Amino acid sequence: MFGKFMVRLVKCQNLEAMAVFYRDKLGLTVTKDNMPEWIAFDDGIGGEFVLGKASPIGDATVTLAFTGSPDLSAARQALIDESPTEIAGHDTGKSFWVQDPDGNYVGFAD
Repeated sequence: MFGKFMVRLVKCQNLEAMAVFYRDKLGLTVTKDNMPEWIAFDDGIGGEFVLGKASPIGDATVTLAFTGSPDLSAARQALIDESPTEIAGHDTGKSFWVQDPDGNYVGFAD
């Protein structure tokens, strides 16, 4: 219902410098490039490591995301006690967010 844990997102103050570091210095493979907004890298374990100018929600520096949810409405309903956001569109589909017990944002996307 929730999809697979696939994405780690890091909000960057200097996205260009961060992209150069991870792409050019560490040699990570770029999987999607939407600069100057965000860039995604293969994380080597079947997911993505994403650097972005802004957090997808709130002021979080690091967010986590599950992708490929076959039924976002059912997933959201299963987490209704966690006060999830409404399902909303974004540049690659639809998603909603909740906060875990420590206040970290966790996203669920189709």
